[in-house]
This record gives sequence, structure tokens and C-alpha cells, in this order.
Amino acid sequence: MSSKTFLYFALSILTSCCAALSWAAQEPSEIRVHLSTESALHPIYIGQLQAHNTLLDSSHLNALQSILSYDLNYNGQTKVCAHSAQKEQILLDKQPSVAFHPLTWKSFGISYAIKWQVTHKTLQVFVFNAQDGSLKTFSDIPLTGELKEDRRQIHKLADSIFKSLFGKDGISHSRILFAYQVKNSFADFFPFSFLLKKR
Repeated sequence: MSSKTFLYFALSILTSCCAALSWAAQEPSEIRVHLSTESALHPIYIGQLQAHNTLLDSSHLNALQSILSYDLNYNGQTKVCAHSAQKEQILLDKQPSVAFHPLTWKSFGISYAIKWQVTHKTLQVFVFNAQDGSLKTFSDIPLTGELKEDRRQIHKLADSIFKSLFGKDGISHSRILFAYQVKNSFADFFPFSFLLKKR
């Protein structure tokens, strides 16, 4: 290889490397996929879990409440609303026409409302759709009193609710994990803090 040919070859390689470095410098250090968040989420109200003639203690019932709230708050479609005495009183009314009146819940800005209760060790759930006035009932869900087992039942319930409202399988049937970037003191130490749904 002549010196002229070698010099041309070397310059070609150098030019290619500089172009590659320039392109890399212009590329962001991370790839972000921006998804619509709260503006697209449907407000859902989960009433306090009511207990009737059950041996399940309050801490167990509170745990089940937390599990369902978490599942429905991180499914990519609904946002759980804070409890209020007024809404609880409405849900506790024995007349379905009062407890599940579309105009009442629409006035609160609520798309869906859930009333649920445990009798002995059986769970019954009512899911109200304020948008079309429909009421879905999930009955005879057995509970054991063991959190590990009952947790699975609540996850299944959350998926069933999700499918009844949106016509598709819930998160436990999907391999997709919803991630959220947290902006707080923790994020100061770690560039990305993720809250991942774990089954």
C-alpha cells in the first residue's frame, strides 16, 4: 500500500469516527416515552370495606383495602379518590337508587364507585359506572383470613373490575409495568426512582 493510499484510508477512518462521536454527542443519554398521566385517568371511589358478622380483624380488612386501592391506582386507567364522610354515607344507603345515582357521583366528579362488604368470610362487591348507570356485582368471593391468600383474591378482584370497566385484561395478565418518575429528595440521589407494580 502506497503512502498516499494509506493516508487516504486513515483520513477516511478518522472522518467516520468523528462523525460517529458527533452523532453520539447529540443523542440524549436516555430514551423517554412520555405517556399521558392524570389528565386521562378516570376517578374511582372505593368505599370503606364494611364488615358484618366476621372474625376477620380490622388490620386484615385495612390491608385488603390498601391492596385494592393500590391496584386500582396504578393500572394506567383509574385514579383512586380520597375518602369522605359524605360519600361514605351515600354508599351505605340501603336503597340502590340512592347509593348508585349517576347524577350524585357525577356531581363529585367520580366516574366509578365501589361498595364492598365482608359477611363471615365471604366478600361481595358492587361496582357502579356513573357514566352509563350500570351496576356490576361480584359475589361469593371467599376469604381465608391469611393475608397471603387473600391478597391473591383481591388482585383477581382488581383485574375483574378492570375488565368489567374497560373490556380488557388487568395488569396481572400483562407483562407491562407502569413506571413513574419521582421528584423528591430520594430522586436527588438516584436520577430515576421507579414505583413498579409487583405481583
